[in-house]
Amino acid sequence: MRLLIAIVVLSVLAEPVLHSESKSQLPTHGTINILLANSHGIVLVTDSRASDQFGRKVNDTSQKLFQIDPVTVCSIAGFGSDRGPYWKLRTSAGGVISAFAEGLEQSHGNPSFRQKVVALTQQLSFRLEVLESEYQYAEHSRPPAEDKLIMLFAGFDVDGSTVIARAEVSVSAIRLADSTLSYQGNVSDIKIEPINKDFLYLISGVDDSAKFRLKSPQTFGDEKELKDYGQAVRHGHTADLSLDQMDKLANYLGIEASLSSSVIGGPIQEATLTDQHVKMKLPNNLTLDTKPLTSVFLIDDRIQGFPVFPAISTPPNSVFVDVDCENSAMILDDSIIIGGRYVKCNFYFDGGDVYRDPSVKIDGGQLILGPHVSLNSYYYDKALKSLPELTPISYKDLPNADFVRKRIWPTD
Repeated sequence: MRLLIAIVVLSVLAEPVLHSESKSQLPTHGTINILLANSHGIVLVTDSRASDQFGRKVNDTSQKLFQIDPVTVCSIAGFGSDRGPYWKLRTSAGGVISAFAEGLEQSHGNPSFRQKVVALTQQLSFRLEVLESEYQYAEHSRPPAEDKLIMLFAGFDVDGSTVIARAEVSVSAIRLADSTLSYQGNVSDIKIEPINKDFLYLISGVDDSAKFRLKSPQTFGDEKELKDYGQAVRHGHTADLSLDQMDKLANYLGIEASLSSSVIGGPIQEATLTDQHVKMKLPNNLTLDTKPLTSVFLIDDRIQGFPVFPAISTPPNSVFVDVDCENSAMILDDSIIIGGRYVKCNFYFDGGDVYRDPSVKIDGGQLILGPHVSLNSYYYDKALKSLPELTPISYKDLPNADFVRKRIWPTD
């Protein structure tokens, strides 16, 4: 569990496609995210204010909207600035998203929209586990939070379709047999929806003013900024709203929300998506978070004939997408595996996080346990549950055990 990221992205669809969150579930420190979409394009706006756990303003330069590749954006809120108690690490959400984007750029691959959503949300779940563990190790500096995060993406898929996604990321405390706490990150309810001819809107944050105005514009008939939208709702023509009309409406709703909640404010951050093009409009003085190591992506690679030692040296937090592996070895710790085929492949595992997507096909192979994992440990059970096709053995059972340990875990 080495990934250093904490992030909250709160997005609530007010249409039947994605169910809305109750206000009680939202943090007292937060943001306003407004997404409006129809066949003409998508507009996504956020505010720029960061606030502390008491709702007090910290700054108005917090980046909450990111472009992770030429065709995909995401918005963040809340815990994005929580670096944990170990300040030397200095890694928060913005830095990790930047590292994720840098890894995509260097991969020379073309993952699908869903694969990008899965990879990043799994990295968030890894980070939440680490964040909670950090607080516990720092002399129980706060009670376990059992945080729940919601993330919003928008972009163009590999087939050119316009899509949005919403995923819930959470962490829960698990009490082990020795009464210590371990933390389990989870990603659930990933919902990917195409944007067709209908008008969709997503609202999130600690303020309800935007949601009320979009749901019942007639109630706010004295607000001229709602005139076009109100007429479109009344005549059933919201799908005909132009990108410019949605842009003006989203910006107005963002400003209006800032007037009713002290945790919302600062310059508006905006992304527009139309005709396979993403346009970002961000303030110039946004705080830039320190980036951790760049995420490494292996996309559509073929690995064959290296059964003892990994043919490719990959750092923690690597993402394997549609890899074809046969009779080879790889490091499993802190990795995300999406798609691909693994035939008689051996996976070295020493207790780190791992995500195996349902799209992964595994046929035989071994789960080789490292020096920190025993057959009766929680981490072993967790890994075997994700990869039940593998046969577990200890590295000590290998004929060259000492050499393997020095080669695979040189700093142990």
